[in-house]
Amino acid sequence: MWQPYTIDNLRGALAKAELSGLTNASRSANVSQEDILIDAVADARRIVLSYVRVRYTPGARGTLPDECFIAANAIARDKIFTRLPELSDLNGETRKAQLREAYRFLENISKGVAHIEEATDTGDEQGGGTGPLISDPDNKCTIDF
Repeated sequence: MWQPYTIDNLRGALAKAELSGLTNASRSANVSQEDILIDAVADARRIVLSYVRVRYTPGARGTLPDECFIAANAIARDKIFTRLPELSDLNGETRKAQLREAYRFLENISKGVAHIEEATDTGDEQGGGTGPLISDPDNKCTIDF
């Protein structure tokens, strides 16, 4: 089933030490924790959808197939770890292995080896977006974020 993938999903996937480290690192970087989480979720959605769109029509804006939430969480965590170098100690071998597995799973979706549920509600003609659409001034490309 396609469901909204939000910062609450990501928060629930972060270990207590990761949340605590995020709070401290965001404070020292003078960036709000909420902004970091929002950016990580948006990045994860974009990446997951780039693989899913190869074989599936995306669901409503802001949603991901629930089969991809674990992969999205791994990608979002990595985005946080790489954005805030103070958290690099938390990005241990287990988290790196989870990230590799996430990309392997997404590659299998794009190749048709792994399957996900078809979206029943595409929401709008753009479907599966993660935020507003922004076009370049010459309308040569549209970026969905």
